[in-house]
Amino acid sequence: MSLLEEYLDNMAAREQPELKVRDLVSKVGSDYHFDGMVVSVFHKVSGAMRYVVEDDRGMLLIFRREQLQRQT
Repeated sequence: MSLLEEYLDNMAAREQPELKVRDLVSKVGSDYHFDGMVVSVFHKVSGAMRYVVEDDRGMLLIFRREQLQRQT
């Protein structure tokens, strides 16, 4: 099966994002701190969801949902 076919097969089973673009978030559960804004949400070919977060310096990092906490 090609990557495109795998991607299309996984589309139907995709989870909906809990976080939205423009949500302010913090990285949790590690030895470093990262605060920023969700600027993109995408699915890998496998169907796994990822969030791109940008901080105030313009640095972009990609996270899984369980790595992020919405700021209040």
